[in-house]
Parts: sequence; C-alpha cells; structure tokens
Amino acid sequence: MSRIRALNPGEAQNTIAARLGRKLAPRLFQLNTRFGVRPYLVDLVWSKWTGKERGEGDEKLIRKLPLLPTPLVDLSGITYEGSPVGRVPTGMTTMREVALTWEVDVLQGLRIPKPFEDVLPDPYDFYYEVHTDDRTGPLPQHMKFRLAKVPFLDAANVQWVLTLERMSEDAERNGQSPYA
Repeated sequence: MSRIRALNPGEAQNTIAARLGRKLAPRLFQLNTRFGVRPYLVDLVWSKWTGKERGEGDEKLIRKLPLLPTPLVDLSGITYEGSPVGRVPTGMTTMREVALTWEVDVLQGLRIPKPFEDVLPDPYDFYYEVHTDDRTGPLPQHMKFRLAKVPFLDAANVQWVLTLERMSEDAERNGQSPYA
C-alpha cells in the first residue's frame, strides 16, 4: 500500500497534468483559433498615469501583451444598465482555456514579463482588453475588464479560469486610451 502524502516541493511541476498543461494543452487550445472559433482577442494591458494617483493626468501605455493561445471568452453575462449618462456596460464574464504557461502574477497584473519591467511603477493600472477579430468590422470595440476573482487553477482540465468584471472606460476603437 502506498503512503498517502502531499507532493514534495518540485514534484508538482513534473506531474502528468503539469506537463500536459505546459506542452500539449496550449497547442490544442490554439487549434480553436486556427479553426476560427475564437472570435474574441484578449490583451493584458499595463499603463501608468502621469499624475500622482491612478486616474490623474494622462494614461501612458507601458505594455500590451496578447493572451495566447486565444482563450474561450463568454460575454453573455455582460448587460447594459441605464444611468444618467446613458447605457453603462456591467456584469462579469468567465475566460476559460487560459494556458498554464502563464504565471499567476502576470495574470493578476502584479508583474510584467521580461524583457520589459519586472517591478511595476506607481501609479500603474492593469486590465484586460477584449475585442473581436476582423470578422465584425475593421475597428471593433475594445472592452475593458478587471479581475473579479483570484485566477482559478483548474488542474484537472489543464487551464486557468479567470472571472472578469466589466469596466466602463473602454479604449477607443483604434485601441488608444481615451485619456491620452
């Protein structure tokens, strides 16, 4: 009878699930993009404000990084609420099939992957930007989201699952910040 125990440090990264998550799963997820069934593109965006606090001054892009392979994005939970300024997008979405090759600190915006900055300058901002590919027109809407929950490591399905909350300050259709 085998001894029941937790994995020792260093053992988890060599399990079958971890190896599948690093090697095979990203290639399988990418097939969905090649087949044309992933219309939503996702970017991780880090920006810095020129003022002393977040939202003060002009927004300057630090890094925009495509989330690849393209994840499965379900926007059916996003609705519009009426407000004194018009319709405001609200709600949450779940993003699945995010490759395990992404580090949790990067997915949370706590670190920018090399060769760029490792330490984030204050006052910085981090968000996810979702837009359709060119099948819906030449200049799609760029929707902003922030993490609503801690990234979930779904080890059994070799993926990260992210829950995102809709933000209302979208980028311009050309991808530029409306505050720049």
